[in-house]
Amino acid sequence: MANVYNEKISASRKMFALCKIIFLTGAKSLVTIALMKKQHPLAKWASERGDQRKLAKLAGCSESHISLILQGKRTPSLSMANKLSQATGKAVSINDMVFK
Repeated sequence: MANVYNEKISASRKMFALCKIIFLTGAKSLVTIALMKKQHPLAKWASERGDQRKLAKLAGCSESHISLILQGKRTPSLSMANKLSQATGKAVSINDMVFK
């Protein structure tokens, strides 16, 4: 029971942090659109400009790692988030990935 409670708190904190970023920046970015569709910001980029294989190659990681990130089963490290942001040409920022 405690794990479920902690997961809800963690998810609430992430959502609060994301809302704060969107509010402070006034951003209408890929992340805002992706959130409205309940889709990971990287998934939107991958579907519009390529695929997971291409994204993995550009970021220098495995396709399975990208897949886990897009499914929300993994949160990228800051280093990986930076690589992914660079791979997308900064269309998806580090904040978009870490505070999804």
